[in-house]
Amino acid sequence: MRSGTMPTRALILAQGNQGIKVYKEADGYPEEVVPLLLAVTDLFREEQGFWDPERFMAQVLIGLGLKDRLSRGPGKGMAPPSPVLGYALTTGWRWVDYIYFVRDDYTLEIYQPGEGWGEGIGLDEGEAWQKGCQRVAFACLEDKECRKFYKTWKTLLATPLRSGEGEERQRKTLLH
Repeated sequence: MRSGTMPTRALILAQGNQGIKVYKEADGYPEEVVPLLLAVTDLFREEQGFWDPERFMAQVLIGLGLKDRLSRGPGKGMAPPSPVLGYALTTGWRWVDYIYFVRDDYTLEIYQPGEGWGEGIGLDEGEAWQKGCQRVAFACLEDKECRKFYKTWKTLLATPLRSGEGEERQRKTLLH
């Protein structure tokens, strides 16, 4: 997590279903979100074979919860770790620092809202939310650290999670 006192909040949207969004209330900056989001997107494309925004958003939420649980581990943060703390499914538009938009061709776009963003946006206004946003360039797979996290999360999400001692060994293996 970056140092500072304010959390970095984010919304994750999928083309074809912008009515439901995943809200991430902390650690929403690209270095944290993009590797996992790319891993979820790649696995979804490989396994699903066609675009289904509702199922995709469910996989995003599962991936974020799993990442939280394994990153925190026993004895860190709250006890027992909650895989859903810090996330919400929302139909509204919240003020955030970043918006991640996954298109139906599996491409990822990143935006930062500007001054006055979000005023008067309705639930079914297509991509009207982009008005007042600035597109952010972030080439995750060209960044060595980001590429490492992407590969780790793609492996993790494709691997069945073990419980008990197996989960702790798996956490240590994948995160260290």
